[in-house]
Amino acid sequence: MVQIALITTLLGRTDLFRSLSDADRGAVAAQMRKATYESGQLIFERGDAGEGLYLVVEGRVRLSVLSAEGKVLSFGHASRGDIFGEIATLDGQARTADATALTRVTTTMLAHSSLKRLMEARPQLAQAAVALLCRRLRATSEQLEAIALHSTQVRLARFLVAAIAM
Repeated sequence: MVQIALITTLLGRTDLFRSLSDADRGAVAAQMRKATYESGQLIFERGDAGEGLYLVVEGRVRLSVLSAEGKVLSFGHASRGDIFGEIATLDGQARTADATALTRVTTTMLAHSSLKRLMEARPQLAQAAVALLCRRLRATSEQLEAIALHSTQVRLARFLVAAIAM
């Protein structure tokens, strides 16, 4: 069983749950369900219902989309302490991407209904969700600008600089 204290600590490091008190994060952690996935296993697929958001406890997850021609566009990874699946969980719509375990992965999942109740009871959580989505939208806009307006050489140089900075 994943310890509540560990989940509470990991939640405190996320942009979404950081504004909550330790006691509130502990209450959130107690509502989360543990799941384990093997390397290569699909956690959810684009188009699936957004039943909940995930917190990575251990392992690494690839977030990607698959074209009709079978090409995979990997646009992000989630590792220990990262949340993913929040977009569909927040708006109740379908998943926008696939999530695939790259290694053996342990997650905890917070159900859509639980998140909705938390956001209604704690406005700072709703504000944190809006701020998180705005940051993601800004990052997406910057990526689109880089693709549309910069040469391949400039894009590669930026990618390498960003990879080194990690």
